[in-house]
This record gives sequence, C-alpha cells and structure tokens, in this order.
Amino acid sequence: MPRVLYHWRKTVGSAAGDTDAKPWGLQAARRALVDHAARLPHRATVEDQPGDGFWRMRYDIEGQPLVSVIIPTDGRVAQTPAGPRDLPLACVRSIVEKTDYARYEIVLVDNGRISPELRAYVEAEPRIRRVVYESSGPFNFAAKVNFCARHASGEHLLLLNDDTEVIAPEWMRAMLEFSQQPDVGAVGARLLFPDGRLQHMGVVLGIGGGACHIFSGHPGHSPGYFGSAWVIRNYSAVTGACCMTRRDVFESLGGFDERFATDFNDVDYCLRVRAQGLRIVATPFAKLYHFEGATFGSREHVVNPAEIAALSERWGGVIAHDPYYNPNLTRTALDYSLRL
Repeated sequence: MPRVLYHWRKTVGSAAGDTDAKPWGLQAARRALVDHAARLPHRATVEDQPGDGFWRMRYDIEGQPLVSVIIPTDGRVAQTPAGPRDLPLACVRSIVEKTDYARYEIVLVDNGRISPELRAYVEAEPRIRRVVYESSGPFNFAAKVNFCARHASGEHLLLLNDDTEVIAPEWMRAMLEFSQQPDVGAVGARLLFPDGRLQHMGVVLGIGGGACHIFSGHPGHSPGYFGSAWVIRNYSAVTGACCMTRRDVFESLGGFDERFATDFNDVDYCLRVRAQGLRIVATPFAKLYHFEGATFGSREHVVNPAEIAALSERWGGVIAHDPYYNPNLTRTALDYSLRL
C-alpha cells in the first residue's frame, strides 16, 4: 500500500507485538485461505509453513503436461573457487537424479563442443536431446533461447542456465502449479549462491534506475520483507536463469526480443507478458543453486549501453513505478529499507 491508511500502537496483548497474543486471528486467516481454495477452478490445498501466519497454497497438476527444459550452453568446463567444474554436466545430472516430476525432456543446445563426459551422459539418457547451434554473428543469448524453443516439444518451456543445479526435487512441479494457470505467464524460482546466500527471489524495477534481484546476497534463511522471501508472490519480472512459461505465451510474444542480446531479455519478456494482462509468479519452493558468473564471469563492466537505453525507452514508465514495490522503499539497496 503506497499510503499509510491505518496504524495502531504496539501495546501489551497486541498482535503487533506478539503473534501469539491472538491465536484466533491466525486460525481465522488460515480458514479464509481454505475457503478461498474451495472456490478456485484449480484444486488447491493449504499447508502450514515456517513462521506464524505463513501458508502455502498447493495446486494439483492437471494431467501430465510435457515440460521442455531448455539449456543453452557453450559446453565449457568452468573455473570455480572449488576448482574446474563441468557445469552443464552437473546441471543435467541434477535434473535427472533429483526431479520428482516424471514428464519432461531436456533440450541441450551447445555450440558444437561439449566435454566427453557430458557427451556420454547425453547419449545414455533418453530424456536428453542435444542440438547444435551455429551462429556466425556476435553472441546473442536471446537468439539462442529462441532457437532452443523451436526445438522443444513441451507445452511448457523451462528456460534454465547451464550453471544451475537442482536442490529441491519438487522444483519443476512447484513451477508447473502456476504455469498451468491461464492468468499466469511466467514463473520464477529461488536461486542460491553455492555458499547458501540468496541470489534471486524476484526482480524489482526502479532500484538503481533499472532492474535488480531483490535480497541478493542476503542469508539463504532470511524471511525477507514481511516474509516475502518465504512465500509465493507476484513480481514484475523474474530471471531467465530459471523461468517457466507456457509455449502459447512464448510464441504469441515472438519469444525473447533479440535486440536484448546479452542483458535484460528476461526482464523485457516478463514485462511484455504483464502487458498482456498475465501475472509473473515467483515460488521459493523451486530451489536451485546458481553458480552465477562461473561460465562467463561478472558482466557488470560490459553491460551494453544500447540495451540499457532500449529498456528505458520501452519500459521507463513501468520502471519508475513498479506496482509490486512500495514507492516509500529504497531505490538504492536490495533490502526493502525505507526511502530517505
């Protein structure tokens, strides 16, 4: 809420000071969610979550839709603080070994070079298809994603960086719960740095004049602002490092805009999804590690000024007024502190 419409004192016996002061209030809140779930077109249940007053709405998966996990890669073995690591091999292996949703395919798109170990793994796993991407022009990640999508068969496309690894077996199912809903256009995940710190839990517009990963660098167990890192919620955008979207939505928008060759293609896509009246959802129950920068290194110093200008020209009004971020909060930090 952008304006303070009501407030009260924190006194002894007030729920503002202790949530245990009025347990009937929490019980009533849970009943309200249960009643709401009963009226929804999708069958849903309410589960308790850590912390008083936090619940999870779980939606049944309708049928068994095919999910195409799209992984663009250059196939290189990266140098990480722990030593050399075959990131795409670790990524696909984590999907195959940990995912509890059965109906998926992996479309691995490389530039013609992968490690012998990855090649052997791909050849032995029937759910993985390898496609070679050939391009004579400058590197364009958006074009590569669009190429990947044309080789996918699923009703849902799950864009995934090759430097990610699955943590939670329910990750794909947790995203599919929302991607199947007709009013949702894209679904993001909870990504952690290898040391357990938060890397991504949604994108907020307007911080630093652009788009930022809120809570990035905070402890992995942090509840965030009023528990927002613990709960499923809407954002203006999510990262393309792990993003599920329906094929019909992707194709209706023409996929990623290839003018955003290296940066902001995911943010631009999400904002075009929202412009169609669809929601962007982030779920903390789709949990993965993200070895961000391990493949290409930090790109902060090489962000293309033309892409920054293009994003600002197209979405300047939206960036200035993110509807999922209170205007009284900071535009210079990632911690939801007050704007001074």
